[in-house]
Amino acid sequence: MSEKPLRQQVKVDLVGLKEVATAVRDQTAKELSPGLERCNKLMQHGVRFGLRSPSGPGYAARHAFAATLTTHFHNGEAHLQTAAALSLAIDNILTHYADADHVAAAKLETVDALLAQAAALVRPSSQPSQNPYGRGDQE
Repeated sequence: MSEKPLRQQVKVDLVGLKEVATAVRDQTAKELSPGLERCNKLMQHGVRFGLRSPSGPGYAARHAFAATLTTHFHNGEAHLQTAAALSLAIDNILTHYADADHVAAAKLETVDALLAQAAALVRPSSQPSQNPYGRGDQE
């Protein structure tokens, strides 16, 4: 039993995609980036508690907190890079999608023109009344 391919129309909300890219850029610039800068300034001195404590648990806690701050710093940078990459990717998708529509439209116009030319050649009114090579049945 052969299955017929399903024909589905793909609808893309280009305006909505553009709004997503703009929202990611705006929120990154207005909230994420300044928030991370503030946080990094507050934490730039590192871990101060337990510096003079000879206890093992104090030492372990201080090093665990330092590792957490380092991870937070790297994650923050990764979030900024990911947000920039996401908005850029959406912009590129929109550009290529629009270009693809223009190319497809141009190809359809070319195909339509070629079909019209071919149709003009095979119309009964455009066929000669006699064989141009002088062979075959003649009237």
